[in-house]
Amino acid sequence: MINFATSRADYLDIWAKNYRLGESVLYPISGGDVRVNTPVQLQILPVILVVDDDEFVRKMLESMLTKRGYSVLTAADGKEGLKQFEDNSASVSLVITDVEMPEMTGPDMVKQLPSSVPIIFISGNYGNSLTISCSNWFVFVPKPIDSQKLLELIAGMVIH
Repeated sequence: MINFATSRADYLDIWAKNYRLGESVLYPISGGDVRVNTPVQLQILPVILVVDDDEFVRKMLESMLTKRGYSVLTAADGKEGLKQFEDNSASVSLVITDVEMPEMTGPDMVKQLPSSVPIIFISGNYGNSLTISCSNWFVFVPKPIDSQKLLELIAGMVIH
């Protein structure tokens, strides 16, 4: 027998009588027609790997990007970044990396990534220009980072 609730009190009474541990059933409140909404097409934004030895910068970028709907992976240096990329290579669409880091620099890490992966190099040590030899499509962004410009760059570099 199916019980339909016509009020919140009825719903709670039906729930209390029929509830079993680990089971949840919802019944319509009214006996009217039930409308099914058209499924919403969710846009899944790309995964971005952020590699920076400065924890503040890493957390700031992660927060900014996740608030915009991106999935973010982080690493504290080039070696860790390379490992993160290898473990998630099918999903990473863009790498944002500092230039100078302990263990392995950003450019050394990028040389080991597929050339199809776009790169955004960030650094506070090179003014507005930097010469890097790599086969990846890359852009250099000086620190301090202008978040709006960075978001525009990311939107233009990743494939949705």
